[in-house]
Amino acid sequence: MFGYLVPLAISLGLATAAFAAEPVTADKILSGIGADVAASRGIAASEVVERTNFDKKKKNQTCAALLSAGIEASKGLVTWHDRLRLNVASDLNGQTFSLISPGRFEPADPSGLLRPGATSSGEYSVFLQNLMSGDANDFQPVAMQQTSLGQLAAVGFSVPASKSHWMYAAEGKGAAPIAYKGSFLASPDSGELKRLIMVAENTGDACLLQYTLDYAPVKVGDRNLILPQSSVMEGIYTDGTESRSETHYSGWNLPEAKKPAPPAPKTTPPPAGLRINAKLQTVIDGNTSAIGDAVTAVVKSDVKDKTSSTVLVHAGDRLHGRIARFEEYTLPYEKVGAVREGIDPKWQVGIVFETLESGTGTQAMEQAISLTPIDDGDQTAHDNPTTPGELAKLRPAGGAFYIVYKKTLTLDQKFETDWETR
Repeated sequence: MFGYLVPLAISLGLATAAFAAEPVTADKILSGIGADVAASRGIAASEVVERTNFDKKKKNQTCAALLSAGIEASKGLVTWHDRLRLNVASDLNGQTFSLISPGRFEPADPSGLLRPGATSSGEYSVFLQNLMSGDANDFQPVAMQQTSLGQLAAVGFSVPASKSHWMYAAEGKGAAPIAYKGSFLASPDSGELKRLIMVAENTGDACLLQYTLDYAPVKVGDRNLILPQSSVMEGIYTDGTESRSETHYSGWNLPEAKKPAPPAPKTTPPPAGLRINAKLQTVIDGNTSAIGDAVTAVVKSDVKDKTSSTVLVHAGDRLHGRIARFEEYTLPYEKVGAVREGIDPKWQVGIVFETLESGTGTQAMEQAISLTPIDDGDQTAHDNPTTPGELAKLRPAGGAFYIVYKKTLTLDQKFETDWETR
């Protein structure tokens, strides 16, 4: 655990010594946070993000009026929701992500999966790193503050746009650094960081953006570290809508050095133009599945070469990939056939298959495969079907995009998909 032991003052000359803790100072809190940031580099964790947008029906109001009403997301009508699951690690350059395995990390925002996020994705480590490396200025003296975590010592700060690394992209515009203010909330006894709050107001199309990150001691190997446990991002926007993004961390670990992979056996990828029919082996569930989850489908029947009748893809071979889009819309964007308007949500699921595995056990071989979907798009008949042009824009790169109207979503082994190699 980082931070410092609070010195004790001993009053002599009494039958029993009296002990009093010195009040924690801003310098002590900040030096402890700096030590925590340095010690946590290289630590990885599992991350689950739940993102929700709300329609408050508060149109044509000023930011002043919207801010005076405060954040009311829990009272709003849910218009959009998605879920993201991945691994995240802290390093010298910020943070990196892994979608497939805890040891395979990629640059921030792999494949654009964080696209719907309202702000940057620096909760795990980047925000603290930037604040402690010079972004923040005008640190304020310690003030006691009553919070949901109890009474904590608060050190305020502000960050001008000229020094800020907090990036925000307003609708239809590129990302730009924004000014913000906030506070570190720490234990009044030890100075140990408990919470970080960051607030930006009147930024582009956002009246308010607010992050609340909670920290606690975590033992990783033989090290005691202060690491993020959860974060909440809340937004109020000029069009009267609100957003809420909740992130929870678990499974903190120190990844082992990546060992060189043995050379893969040489394989010949399937030729272009083969039709493959496969059924899901992985269940995609609206209550539990998330962007980044692995997906497997099983090939239903042999696929033969068109000229020689040689089997090129066998029944039972497995397609491996991941969920690339997973969104729930609850507003009735159009009347949908027999589906009750406004009651049954619209689910949008993107799937990308990247490899084909054949054989089993020691004879199993996996090779890259590139596929084009044949039967994606609307899976529920309705009055305003998705056009081919719209579908082309919605598809994830190299994948398929399915639209389903159901109260609850379950795609299981009954769900078959058709693909063509390219």
